[in-house]
Amino acid sequence: MRIPRQRKSFRSRISLGVFLGIIIFAFSIHRLLVHEPVYEGKTVGQWLAVIARDRIIEDEGEAFDALKGAGPEVVPYLIDALKKEDSKFDKIYNGVLQKLPRRLRDSLPPFRDVNYMRMKAESLLQIVSPACKQAALPELLALLNSPQEDVRDSAAATLREFGMDAKPAVPKLIEHLTNTNWILRSAACDVLQAVGPEAKAAVPALVQLLQDDDTAAGLSAYAALYVIDPETWEKARQRLSEK
Repeated sequence: MRIPRQRKSFRSRISLGVFLGIIIFAFSIHRLLVHEPVYEGKTVGQWLAVIARDRIIEDEGEAFDALKGAGPEVVPYLIDALKKEDSKFDKIYNGVLQKLPRRLRDSLPPFRDVNYMRMKAESLLQIVSPACKQAALPELLALLNSPQEDVRDSAAATLREFGMDAKPAVPKLIEHLTNTNWILRSAACDVLQAVGPEAKAAVPALVQLLQDDDTAAGLSAYAALYVIDPETWEKARQRLSEK
């Protein structure tokens, strides 16, 4: 019985070695073709690996300190982390990664806990420089249409935290107010509310949305209007109370 077990164990080690070799080869080619920007002595990918590995919650640590002061070049990496999807490959890769020596593990792409990385990318995008936020706006607006609920929610939460920095997105947000998806309409209202009086161009569309058959979207429009244009909100309130 020992010989078959040894053969099975040997085959398993061979399979694991081949799989690992493919990962290392693919990653090496990726590193050669993609020149990641470097901040504080590490590439963006390496800093994200630190975040993923350390799983810091309260004190974000040196990785956050390095990336929050980075330039717009860091945005595509954060957006990519924000829209990651879990996959079978992730489960296999994570299983192999845990068995590697720490030094080799640190040189490979990080453990892919997509929910955790999405949360951290969201946090980083909220504290980066104004230039980074402006570079991220088009991508975040596009993600509001994501079929993934978690991705859509993260994009909306990030944009809300931008506050007045999201002002350049107002025209696109106004377009979203007429989208057939009520969740997207509500999210657009929330972001416009965060922008505040600087989003006054959205007032006519918000007034129209007050007639929305969906209660959630209508309430979101009502709250946004109150912050953006109190005078128009008062008129709308009186009209609604007369019905």
